Amino acid sequence: LPARTRTRARHRNQHASEENAEGQEYVRQEINIQLGESLMQYYRNWNLEGSLDLGGCSIITPHFPLENRITHLEGRFDNDRIDLTGLRIGSGSSDISATGSVSGFRRMLSGRRGKLDISLDLDSDFIDLNEIFTALASGENFRDSEKSGLYTGGSDSDYLTSIQEQAAKDSVAQSSALIIPANLEARLSVNANTLKYSDMETSWFSSDIILKDRCLQLTNALAMTNMGDVFLEGFYSGRTKDDLKAGFDFTLSNVTAEKVISLFPAVDSIMPMLQAFNGLLDCEIAATASIDTSMSIIMPSISGIVKIDGKNLSLADSESLNMSIRGIVRENKLDIFPFIMKVDRYTMAIDGTQQFDQNFRYHLSAIRSPIPMRFGVNLSGCFDDWRWKIGKARYKSTKIPLFEDEVDDLRHNLMAAIHSIFDNGVDDALRRNEASQEAIENRKAEIEYVAGETGEMEGAEKTLWETLRINLPGVDKQ
Repeated sequence: LPARTRTRARHRNQHASEENAEGQEYVRQEINIQLGESLMQYYRNWNLEGSLDLGGCSIITPHFPLENRITHLEGRFDNDRIDLTGLRIGSGSSDISATGSVSGFRRMLSGRRGKLDISLDLDSDFIDLNEIFTALASGENFRDSEKSGLYTGGSDSDYLTSIQEQAAKDSVAQSSALIIPANLEARLSVNANTLKYSDMETSWFSSDIILKDRCLQLTNALAMTNMGDVFLEGFYSGRTKDDLKAGFDFTLSNVTAEKVISLFPAVDSIMPMLQAFNGLLDCEIAATASIDTSMSIIMPSISGIVKIDGKNLSLADSESLNMSIRGIVRENKLDIFPFIMKVDRYTMAIDGTQQFDQNFRYHLSAIRSPIPMRFGVNLSGCFDDWRWKIGKARYKSTKIPLFEDEVDDLRHNLMAAIHSIFDNGVDDALRRNEASQEAIENRKAEIEYVAGETGEMEGAEKTLWETLRINLPGVDKQ
């Protein structure tokens, strides 16, 4: 073959090899249940039925280095199905009680390609997700080749201690991409009293979860927490390690800006100005995004809307103020639509753009103020190095262009996509979100809406401003 043809063939073979290796990685993550040949003979030839009744046992594995306990197991089984009438599990400091069924064993154990079907109702008094995620991350980094060095023939407690010590040495382990087995379909109904995640702790939590087609759907998630009330619906798709996607509608009610950022750090990049406000906020982010292999959001990929409402807020030493902010997140920035904010004796209309690199450009129109004329203030830069200058007021009254309907349409379309993710697929959710973004852009063009700086004052308006600046006490002449 000519050299160029051989090179292309080699590249194709290399690409195919890489795709095959990636495919094999995902295959290894599928559920694989095997029986010894002697047991398989009975399984193939006999119709098995029986009952389950277990008082208690321990499960110790370096793949999940917590103290895992089954304190009660009761149910019935046959060749294809297990019905659980009672199951209680403890893992570290967490506990779970379950009832339901697991089916699909017949095809899986007979070597035919099948799916394990799980349907469970789960209840818990306490779940520590921080502890669980740390154990999962440690287990992901464990290699079977290390197993022989962990077991020294001692007691179960000695073995548990050894794997926990090994996990502690590997404390630098980071979260890895969540891979949902392709041969798993699960429907879970979860109710918990106390649930810990990051600095958040709930006094009640409830959610419905479905895992199917390498995708996780979470709906009707409600929680009362020490940070405020939480509502969450969303999906996570892991078709390959290079194609991790998520869509979510995340709402926090009656929460401080500090707690919003601690729970959802991406908010600090999207809207760092939130930290300047004291008081309780209602915040909502509805968006799609790509996820990296450490399970972090890839910031430039976020596309969606932000809604923030606050009552009885304070800014520095100001009196209480109210605000209602709406914006769209796209192309590594947040565009903030016009909103009204009242601070002391000032009524201002504000809009602007916040880049994810912390640079911003805002415009404030002073509609009412102690100064007997309307004027605008243009702010630009970043919060550590910003500039301002006086210009024309873009808005003359509180009748400002609103995009409430368009923002709500995007949210509703995304919610519909989340609920139909298994019928219409992930790509449909991304398309719906993009179509909603385009509708907002069309609306902006229709009303000729443009955010940004306004020009300098001219003519009589400039002369009046110069006069007022000179004669009004407390106004800087420069």
